Amino acid sequence: MKVAVVGGGISGLAAAFFLTQTKEHQVTLYEKDNRLGGKIRASEVGGILIEEGPDAFVTRSPEIFEIIEALGVEDQLIHPLANRALIYRKKALHHLPTGLTLGFPTANKHILANKILTPTERIVTFAKWRSAQARNQRARGDDLGNILEHYIGRSYTNNVLDPLIGGINAASIHGASAQITAPQVLDLLQGLQSVSQKEQPGKLLPPFASFTLGLDFLIKSLSQYLKSTGTIVLTDTPVSGLRTTDHGVEVVSRESHDSFDKVILATPSYFTSTLLQSIAPEPAALLRSIRRASVTMTTVLASGDLSHIDPQVSGVLVPRTQPYFTTAITIGPNKWPTWRSEEGVVLRISSGRLEERAHLGLDPETLLRLLMGEVQEILGTHMKVIDHRVTSWEESFVRFSPYHRQMVSKVRNKLAQESDSKIELAGSYLLGSGIPTCVKTAKLAAAKISNQIT
Repeated sequence: MKVAVVGGGISGLAAAFFLTQTKEHQVTLYEKDNRLGGKIRASEVGGILIEEGPDAFVTRSPEIFEIIEALGVEDQLIHPLANRALIYRKKALHHLPTGLTLGFPTANKHILANKILTPTERIVTFAKWRSAQARNQRARGDDLGNILEHYIGRSYTNNVLDPLIGGINAASIHGASAQITAPQVLDLLQGLQSVSQKEQPGKLLPPFASFTLGLDFLIKSLSQYLKSTGTIVLTDTPVSGLRTTDHGVEVVSRESHDSFDKVILATPSYFTSTLLQSIAPEPAALLRSIRRASVTMTTVLASGDLSHIDPQVSGVLVPRTQPYFTTAITIGPNKWPTWRSEEGVVLRISSGRLEERAHLGLDPETLLRLLMGEVQEILGTHMKVIDHRVTSWEESFVRFSPYHRQMVSKVRNKLAQESDSKIELAGSYLLGSGIPTCVKTAKLAAAKISNQIT
């Protein structure tokens, strides 16, 4: 069976990988850029190779370990040195209490001793929390913000949970799908045990991981593996259209028109909608309706004294209630052993949320000066920039609105009807953010192509 995979990010590479696990597939992968990996890429700042996009993946997903084990790169895994976060509020840095489930309290002390909140807010929050437990009335719907406010109140939701959970998706938790954005919290509220780690035989992995040479090492290893299996990998080859035929799908690229039995689209939702417009108009319209946030990642190597920051702290979160462009700061040497320099401190500064685009209108040097002014105020120290890099990710972070999962199910079912099950989808926009989710959708798409599941 001839199968085309359109898109050379982690979703497309993973889809091609799972297809190659059976000998019945001849796989061709198309990528519009001259490199593979999508948002997974790195470049040097101050002579140190630092991620421009994601810098880790969660280890609770078994699908990504199927790839890691097949590539034989388990010995290259590394884990963050620090895993605690600070929240900046009211001109001060505050520790998140330990023992939380994705920020949600599981004990009285998580509220009563939480210095992020004012004394009055703690009392009101505690009363709300105990009252919700006593009523045992579950919140309805799939709006995460509404659900959390029902159980814990507005102050805790907006100043603790929103920067922590919402920050992952560069958006507010208000108007976000609870099923996709915080399933661990839903499990907790329903009295179920939260699963946060993948258990390997004889050991329990830390919740996050990367590789000694960065996440791009995974991309390069996957690319080499695919080529060794006979997969045709075409870079700098944008796909401009698809046409279904009686026998399969024709993929139209700049170079040629090639026919395949089936196709996996591992492209962003907005481009997927364009490719599907003539084949499946209704799914295309639904995919086009998905909103996306734009984020800028500014990485600096700067001189400055951060000895007052606990070495177990990997970063700082800034709530939407604070008047800053900065949404989060990663303290490089605390988090990764490979992000250390004798010249200074590596910091990654995130800016931009859903419907916030002012940062995109600033030239890189102006944005750098603005962010460094905020960073010095937040971290409470003077810093001088030695080297820097500014990376803009426009329309790159998916907004998972309430009932997103149901919408995706409708898209898949209708697409299967319209394409006679010749086209499958893969990508983070389907099930949630993160590399493991991309891999999970890729495995699902490959299994459907192979008729292993319906």
